[in-house]
Amino acid sequence: MARITNLLAFVAGMVFLVGFSLVVWQASQHSKPNNYSGPTKYEDGNKESGQAIIQNAPDDHHKSSKQKDKWYQTFVDHPTEWLLVLFNLILATYTARLYYATAALAGADRPNLLPIDFRITGLKNTPDGAGLIKCDFRFKFQNFGRSPAFVKKYSVDVWVCDSPEDELPTSPHYKTPIKTRHIIAPITGWYGTTNPSHVFMESGKAEALLKGIGKCVAYGFIEYGNVGRESYEIKFAFQFDFDEAGNSLRYYPAGSDKYWRYT
Repeated sequence: MARITNLLAFVAGMVFLVGFSLVVWQASQHSKPNNYSGPTKYEDGNKESGQAIIQNAPDDHHKSSKQKDKWYQTFVDHPTEWLLVLFNLILATYTARLYYATAALAGADRPNLLPIDFRITGLKNTPDGAGLIKCDFRFKFQNFGRSPAFVKKYSVDVWVCDSPEDELPTSPHYKTPIKTRHIIAPITGWYGTTNPSHVFMESGKAEALLKGIGKCVAYGFIEYGNVGRESYEIKFAFQFDFDEAGNSLRYYPAGSDKYWRYT
């Protein structure tokens, strides 16, 4: 696009320069025809004072000459009109260049929320009377952009299975989103859990995870905006590996493409 606008600007400038030169040259060459002839003398030598002869019928050669000149005569007689058109063309070209440059600058200054921490701990906690283990869950997203991020809503959930054959559903089923009005500062600001959330896990599934045969995936989305009220969204799904102490050791991408989106 930059090459096209540069080319258009160059062509418009050259047309303007050539056209202006043509107008100046034509103006210097052009003179109005003098169709009035003063008093004339007849053969008898008598002077007809005060009598004018009007040439109302030019010959065919003069007609042809005027018709040939007609294609550029309008430009010569009304140079300001087409010069105004050329000026508007140049103005439109540079306006388009400014628009695309501004859009690129706005894109560079947008907020960017990216995940930096996902953790689940406590798989070895004592089960309650219903056989459920209360685990702690933490997540954090940092704004790596150069403008504030205005968080609108989010949804984060944990899926657990106790068999290596089980897979995440083809499409994500999100919990009801939580609406919020948090503003995340650029570069160093982050959004996530200040106090851990809690995940209640069946003891059998917790044992399967400790043995390395189960699967645990945190998935969800965050919708946020910028100061110009443009909306962005990130969808994610991360699977955990656990150590012998029952704490997550690492996390990595999981799920189909429907679990992932970044705008």
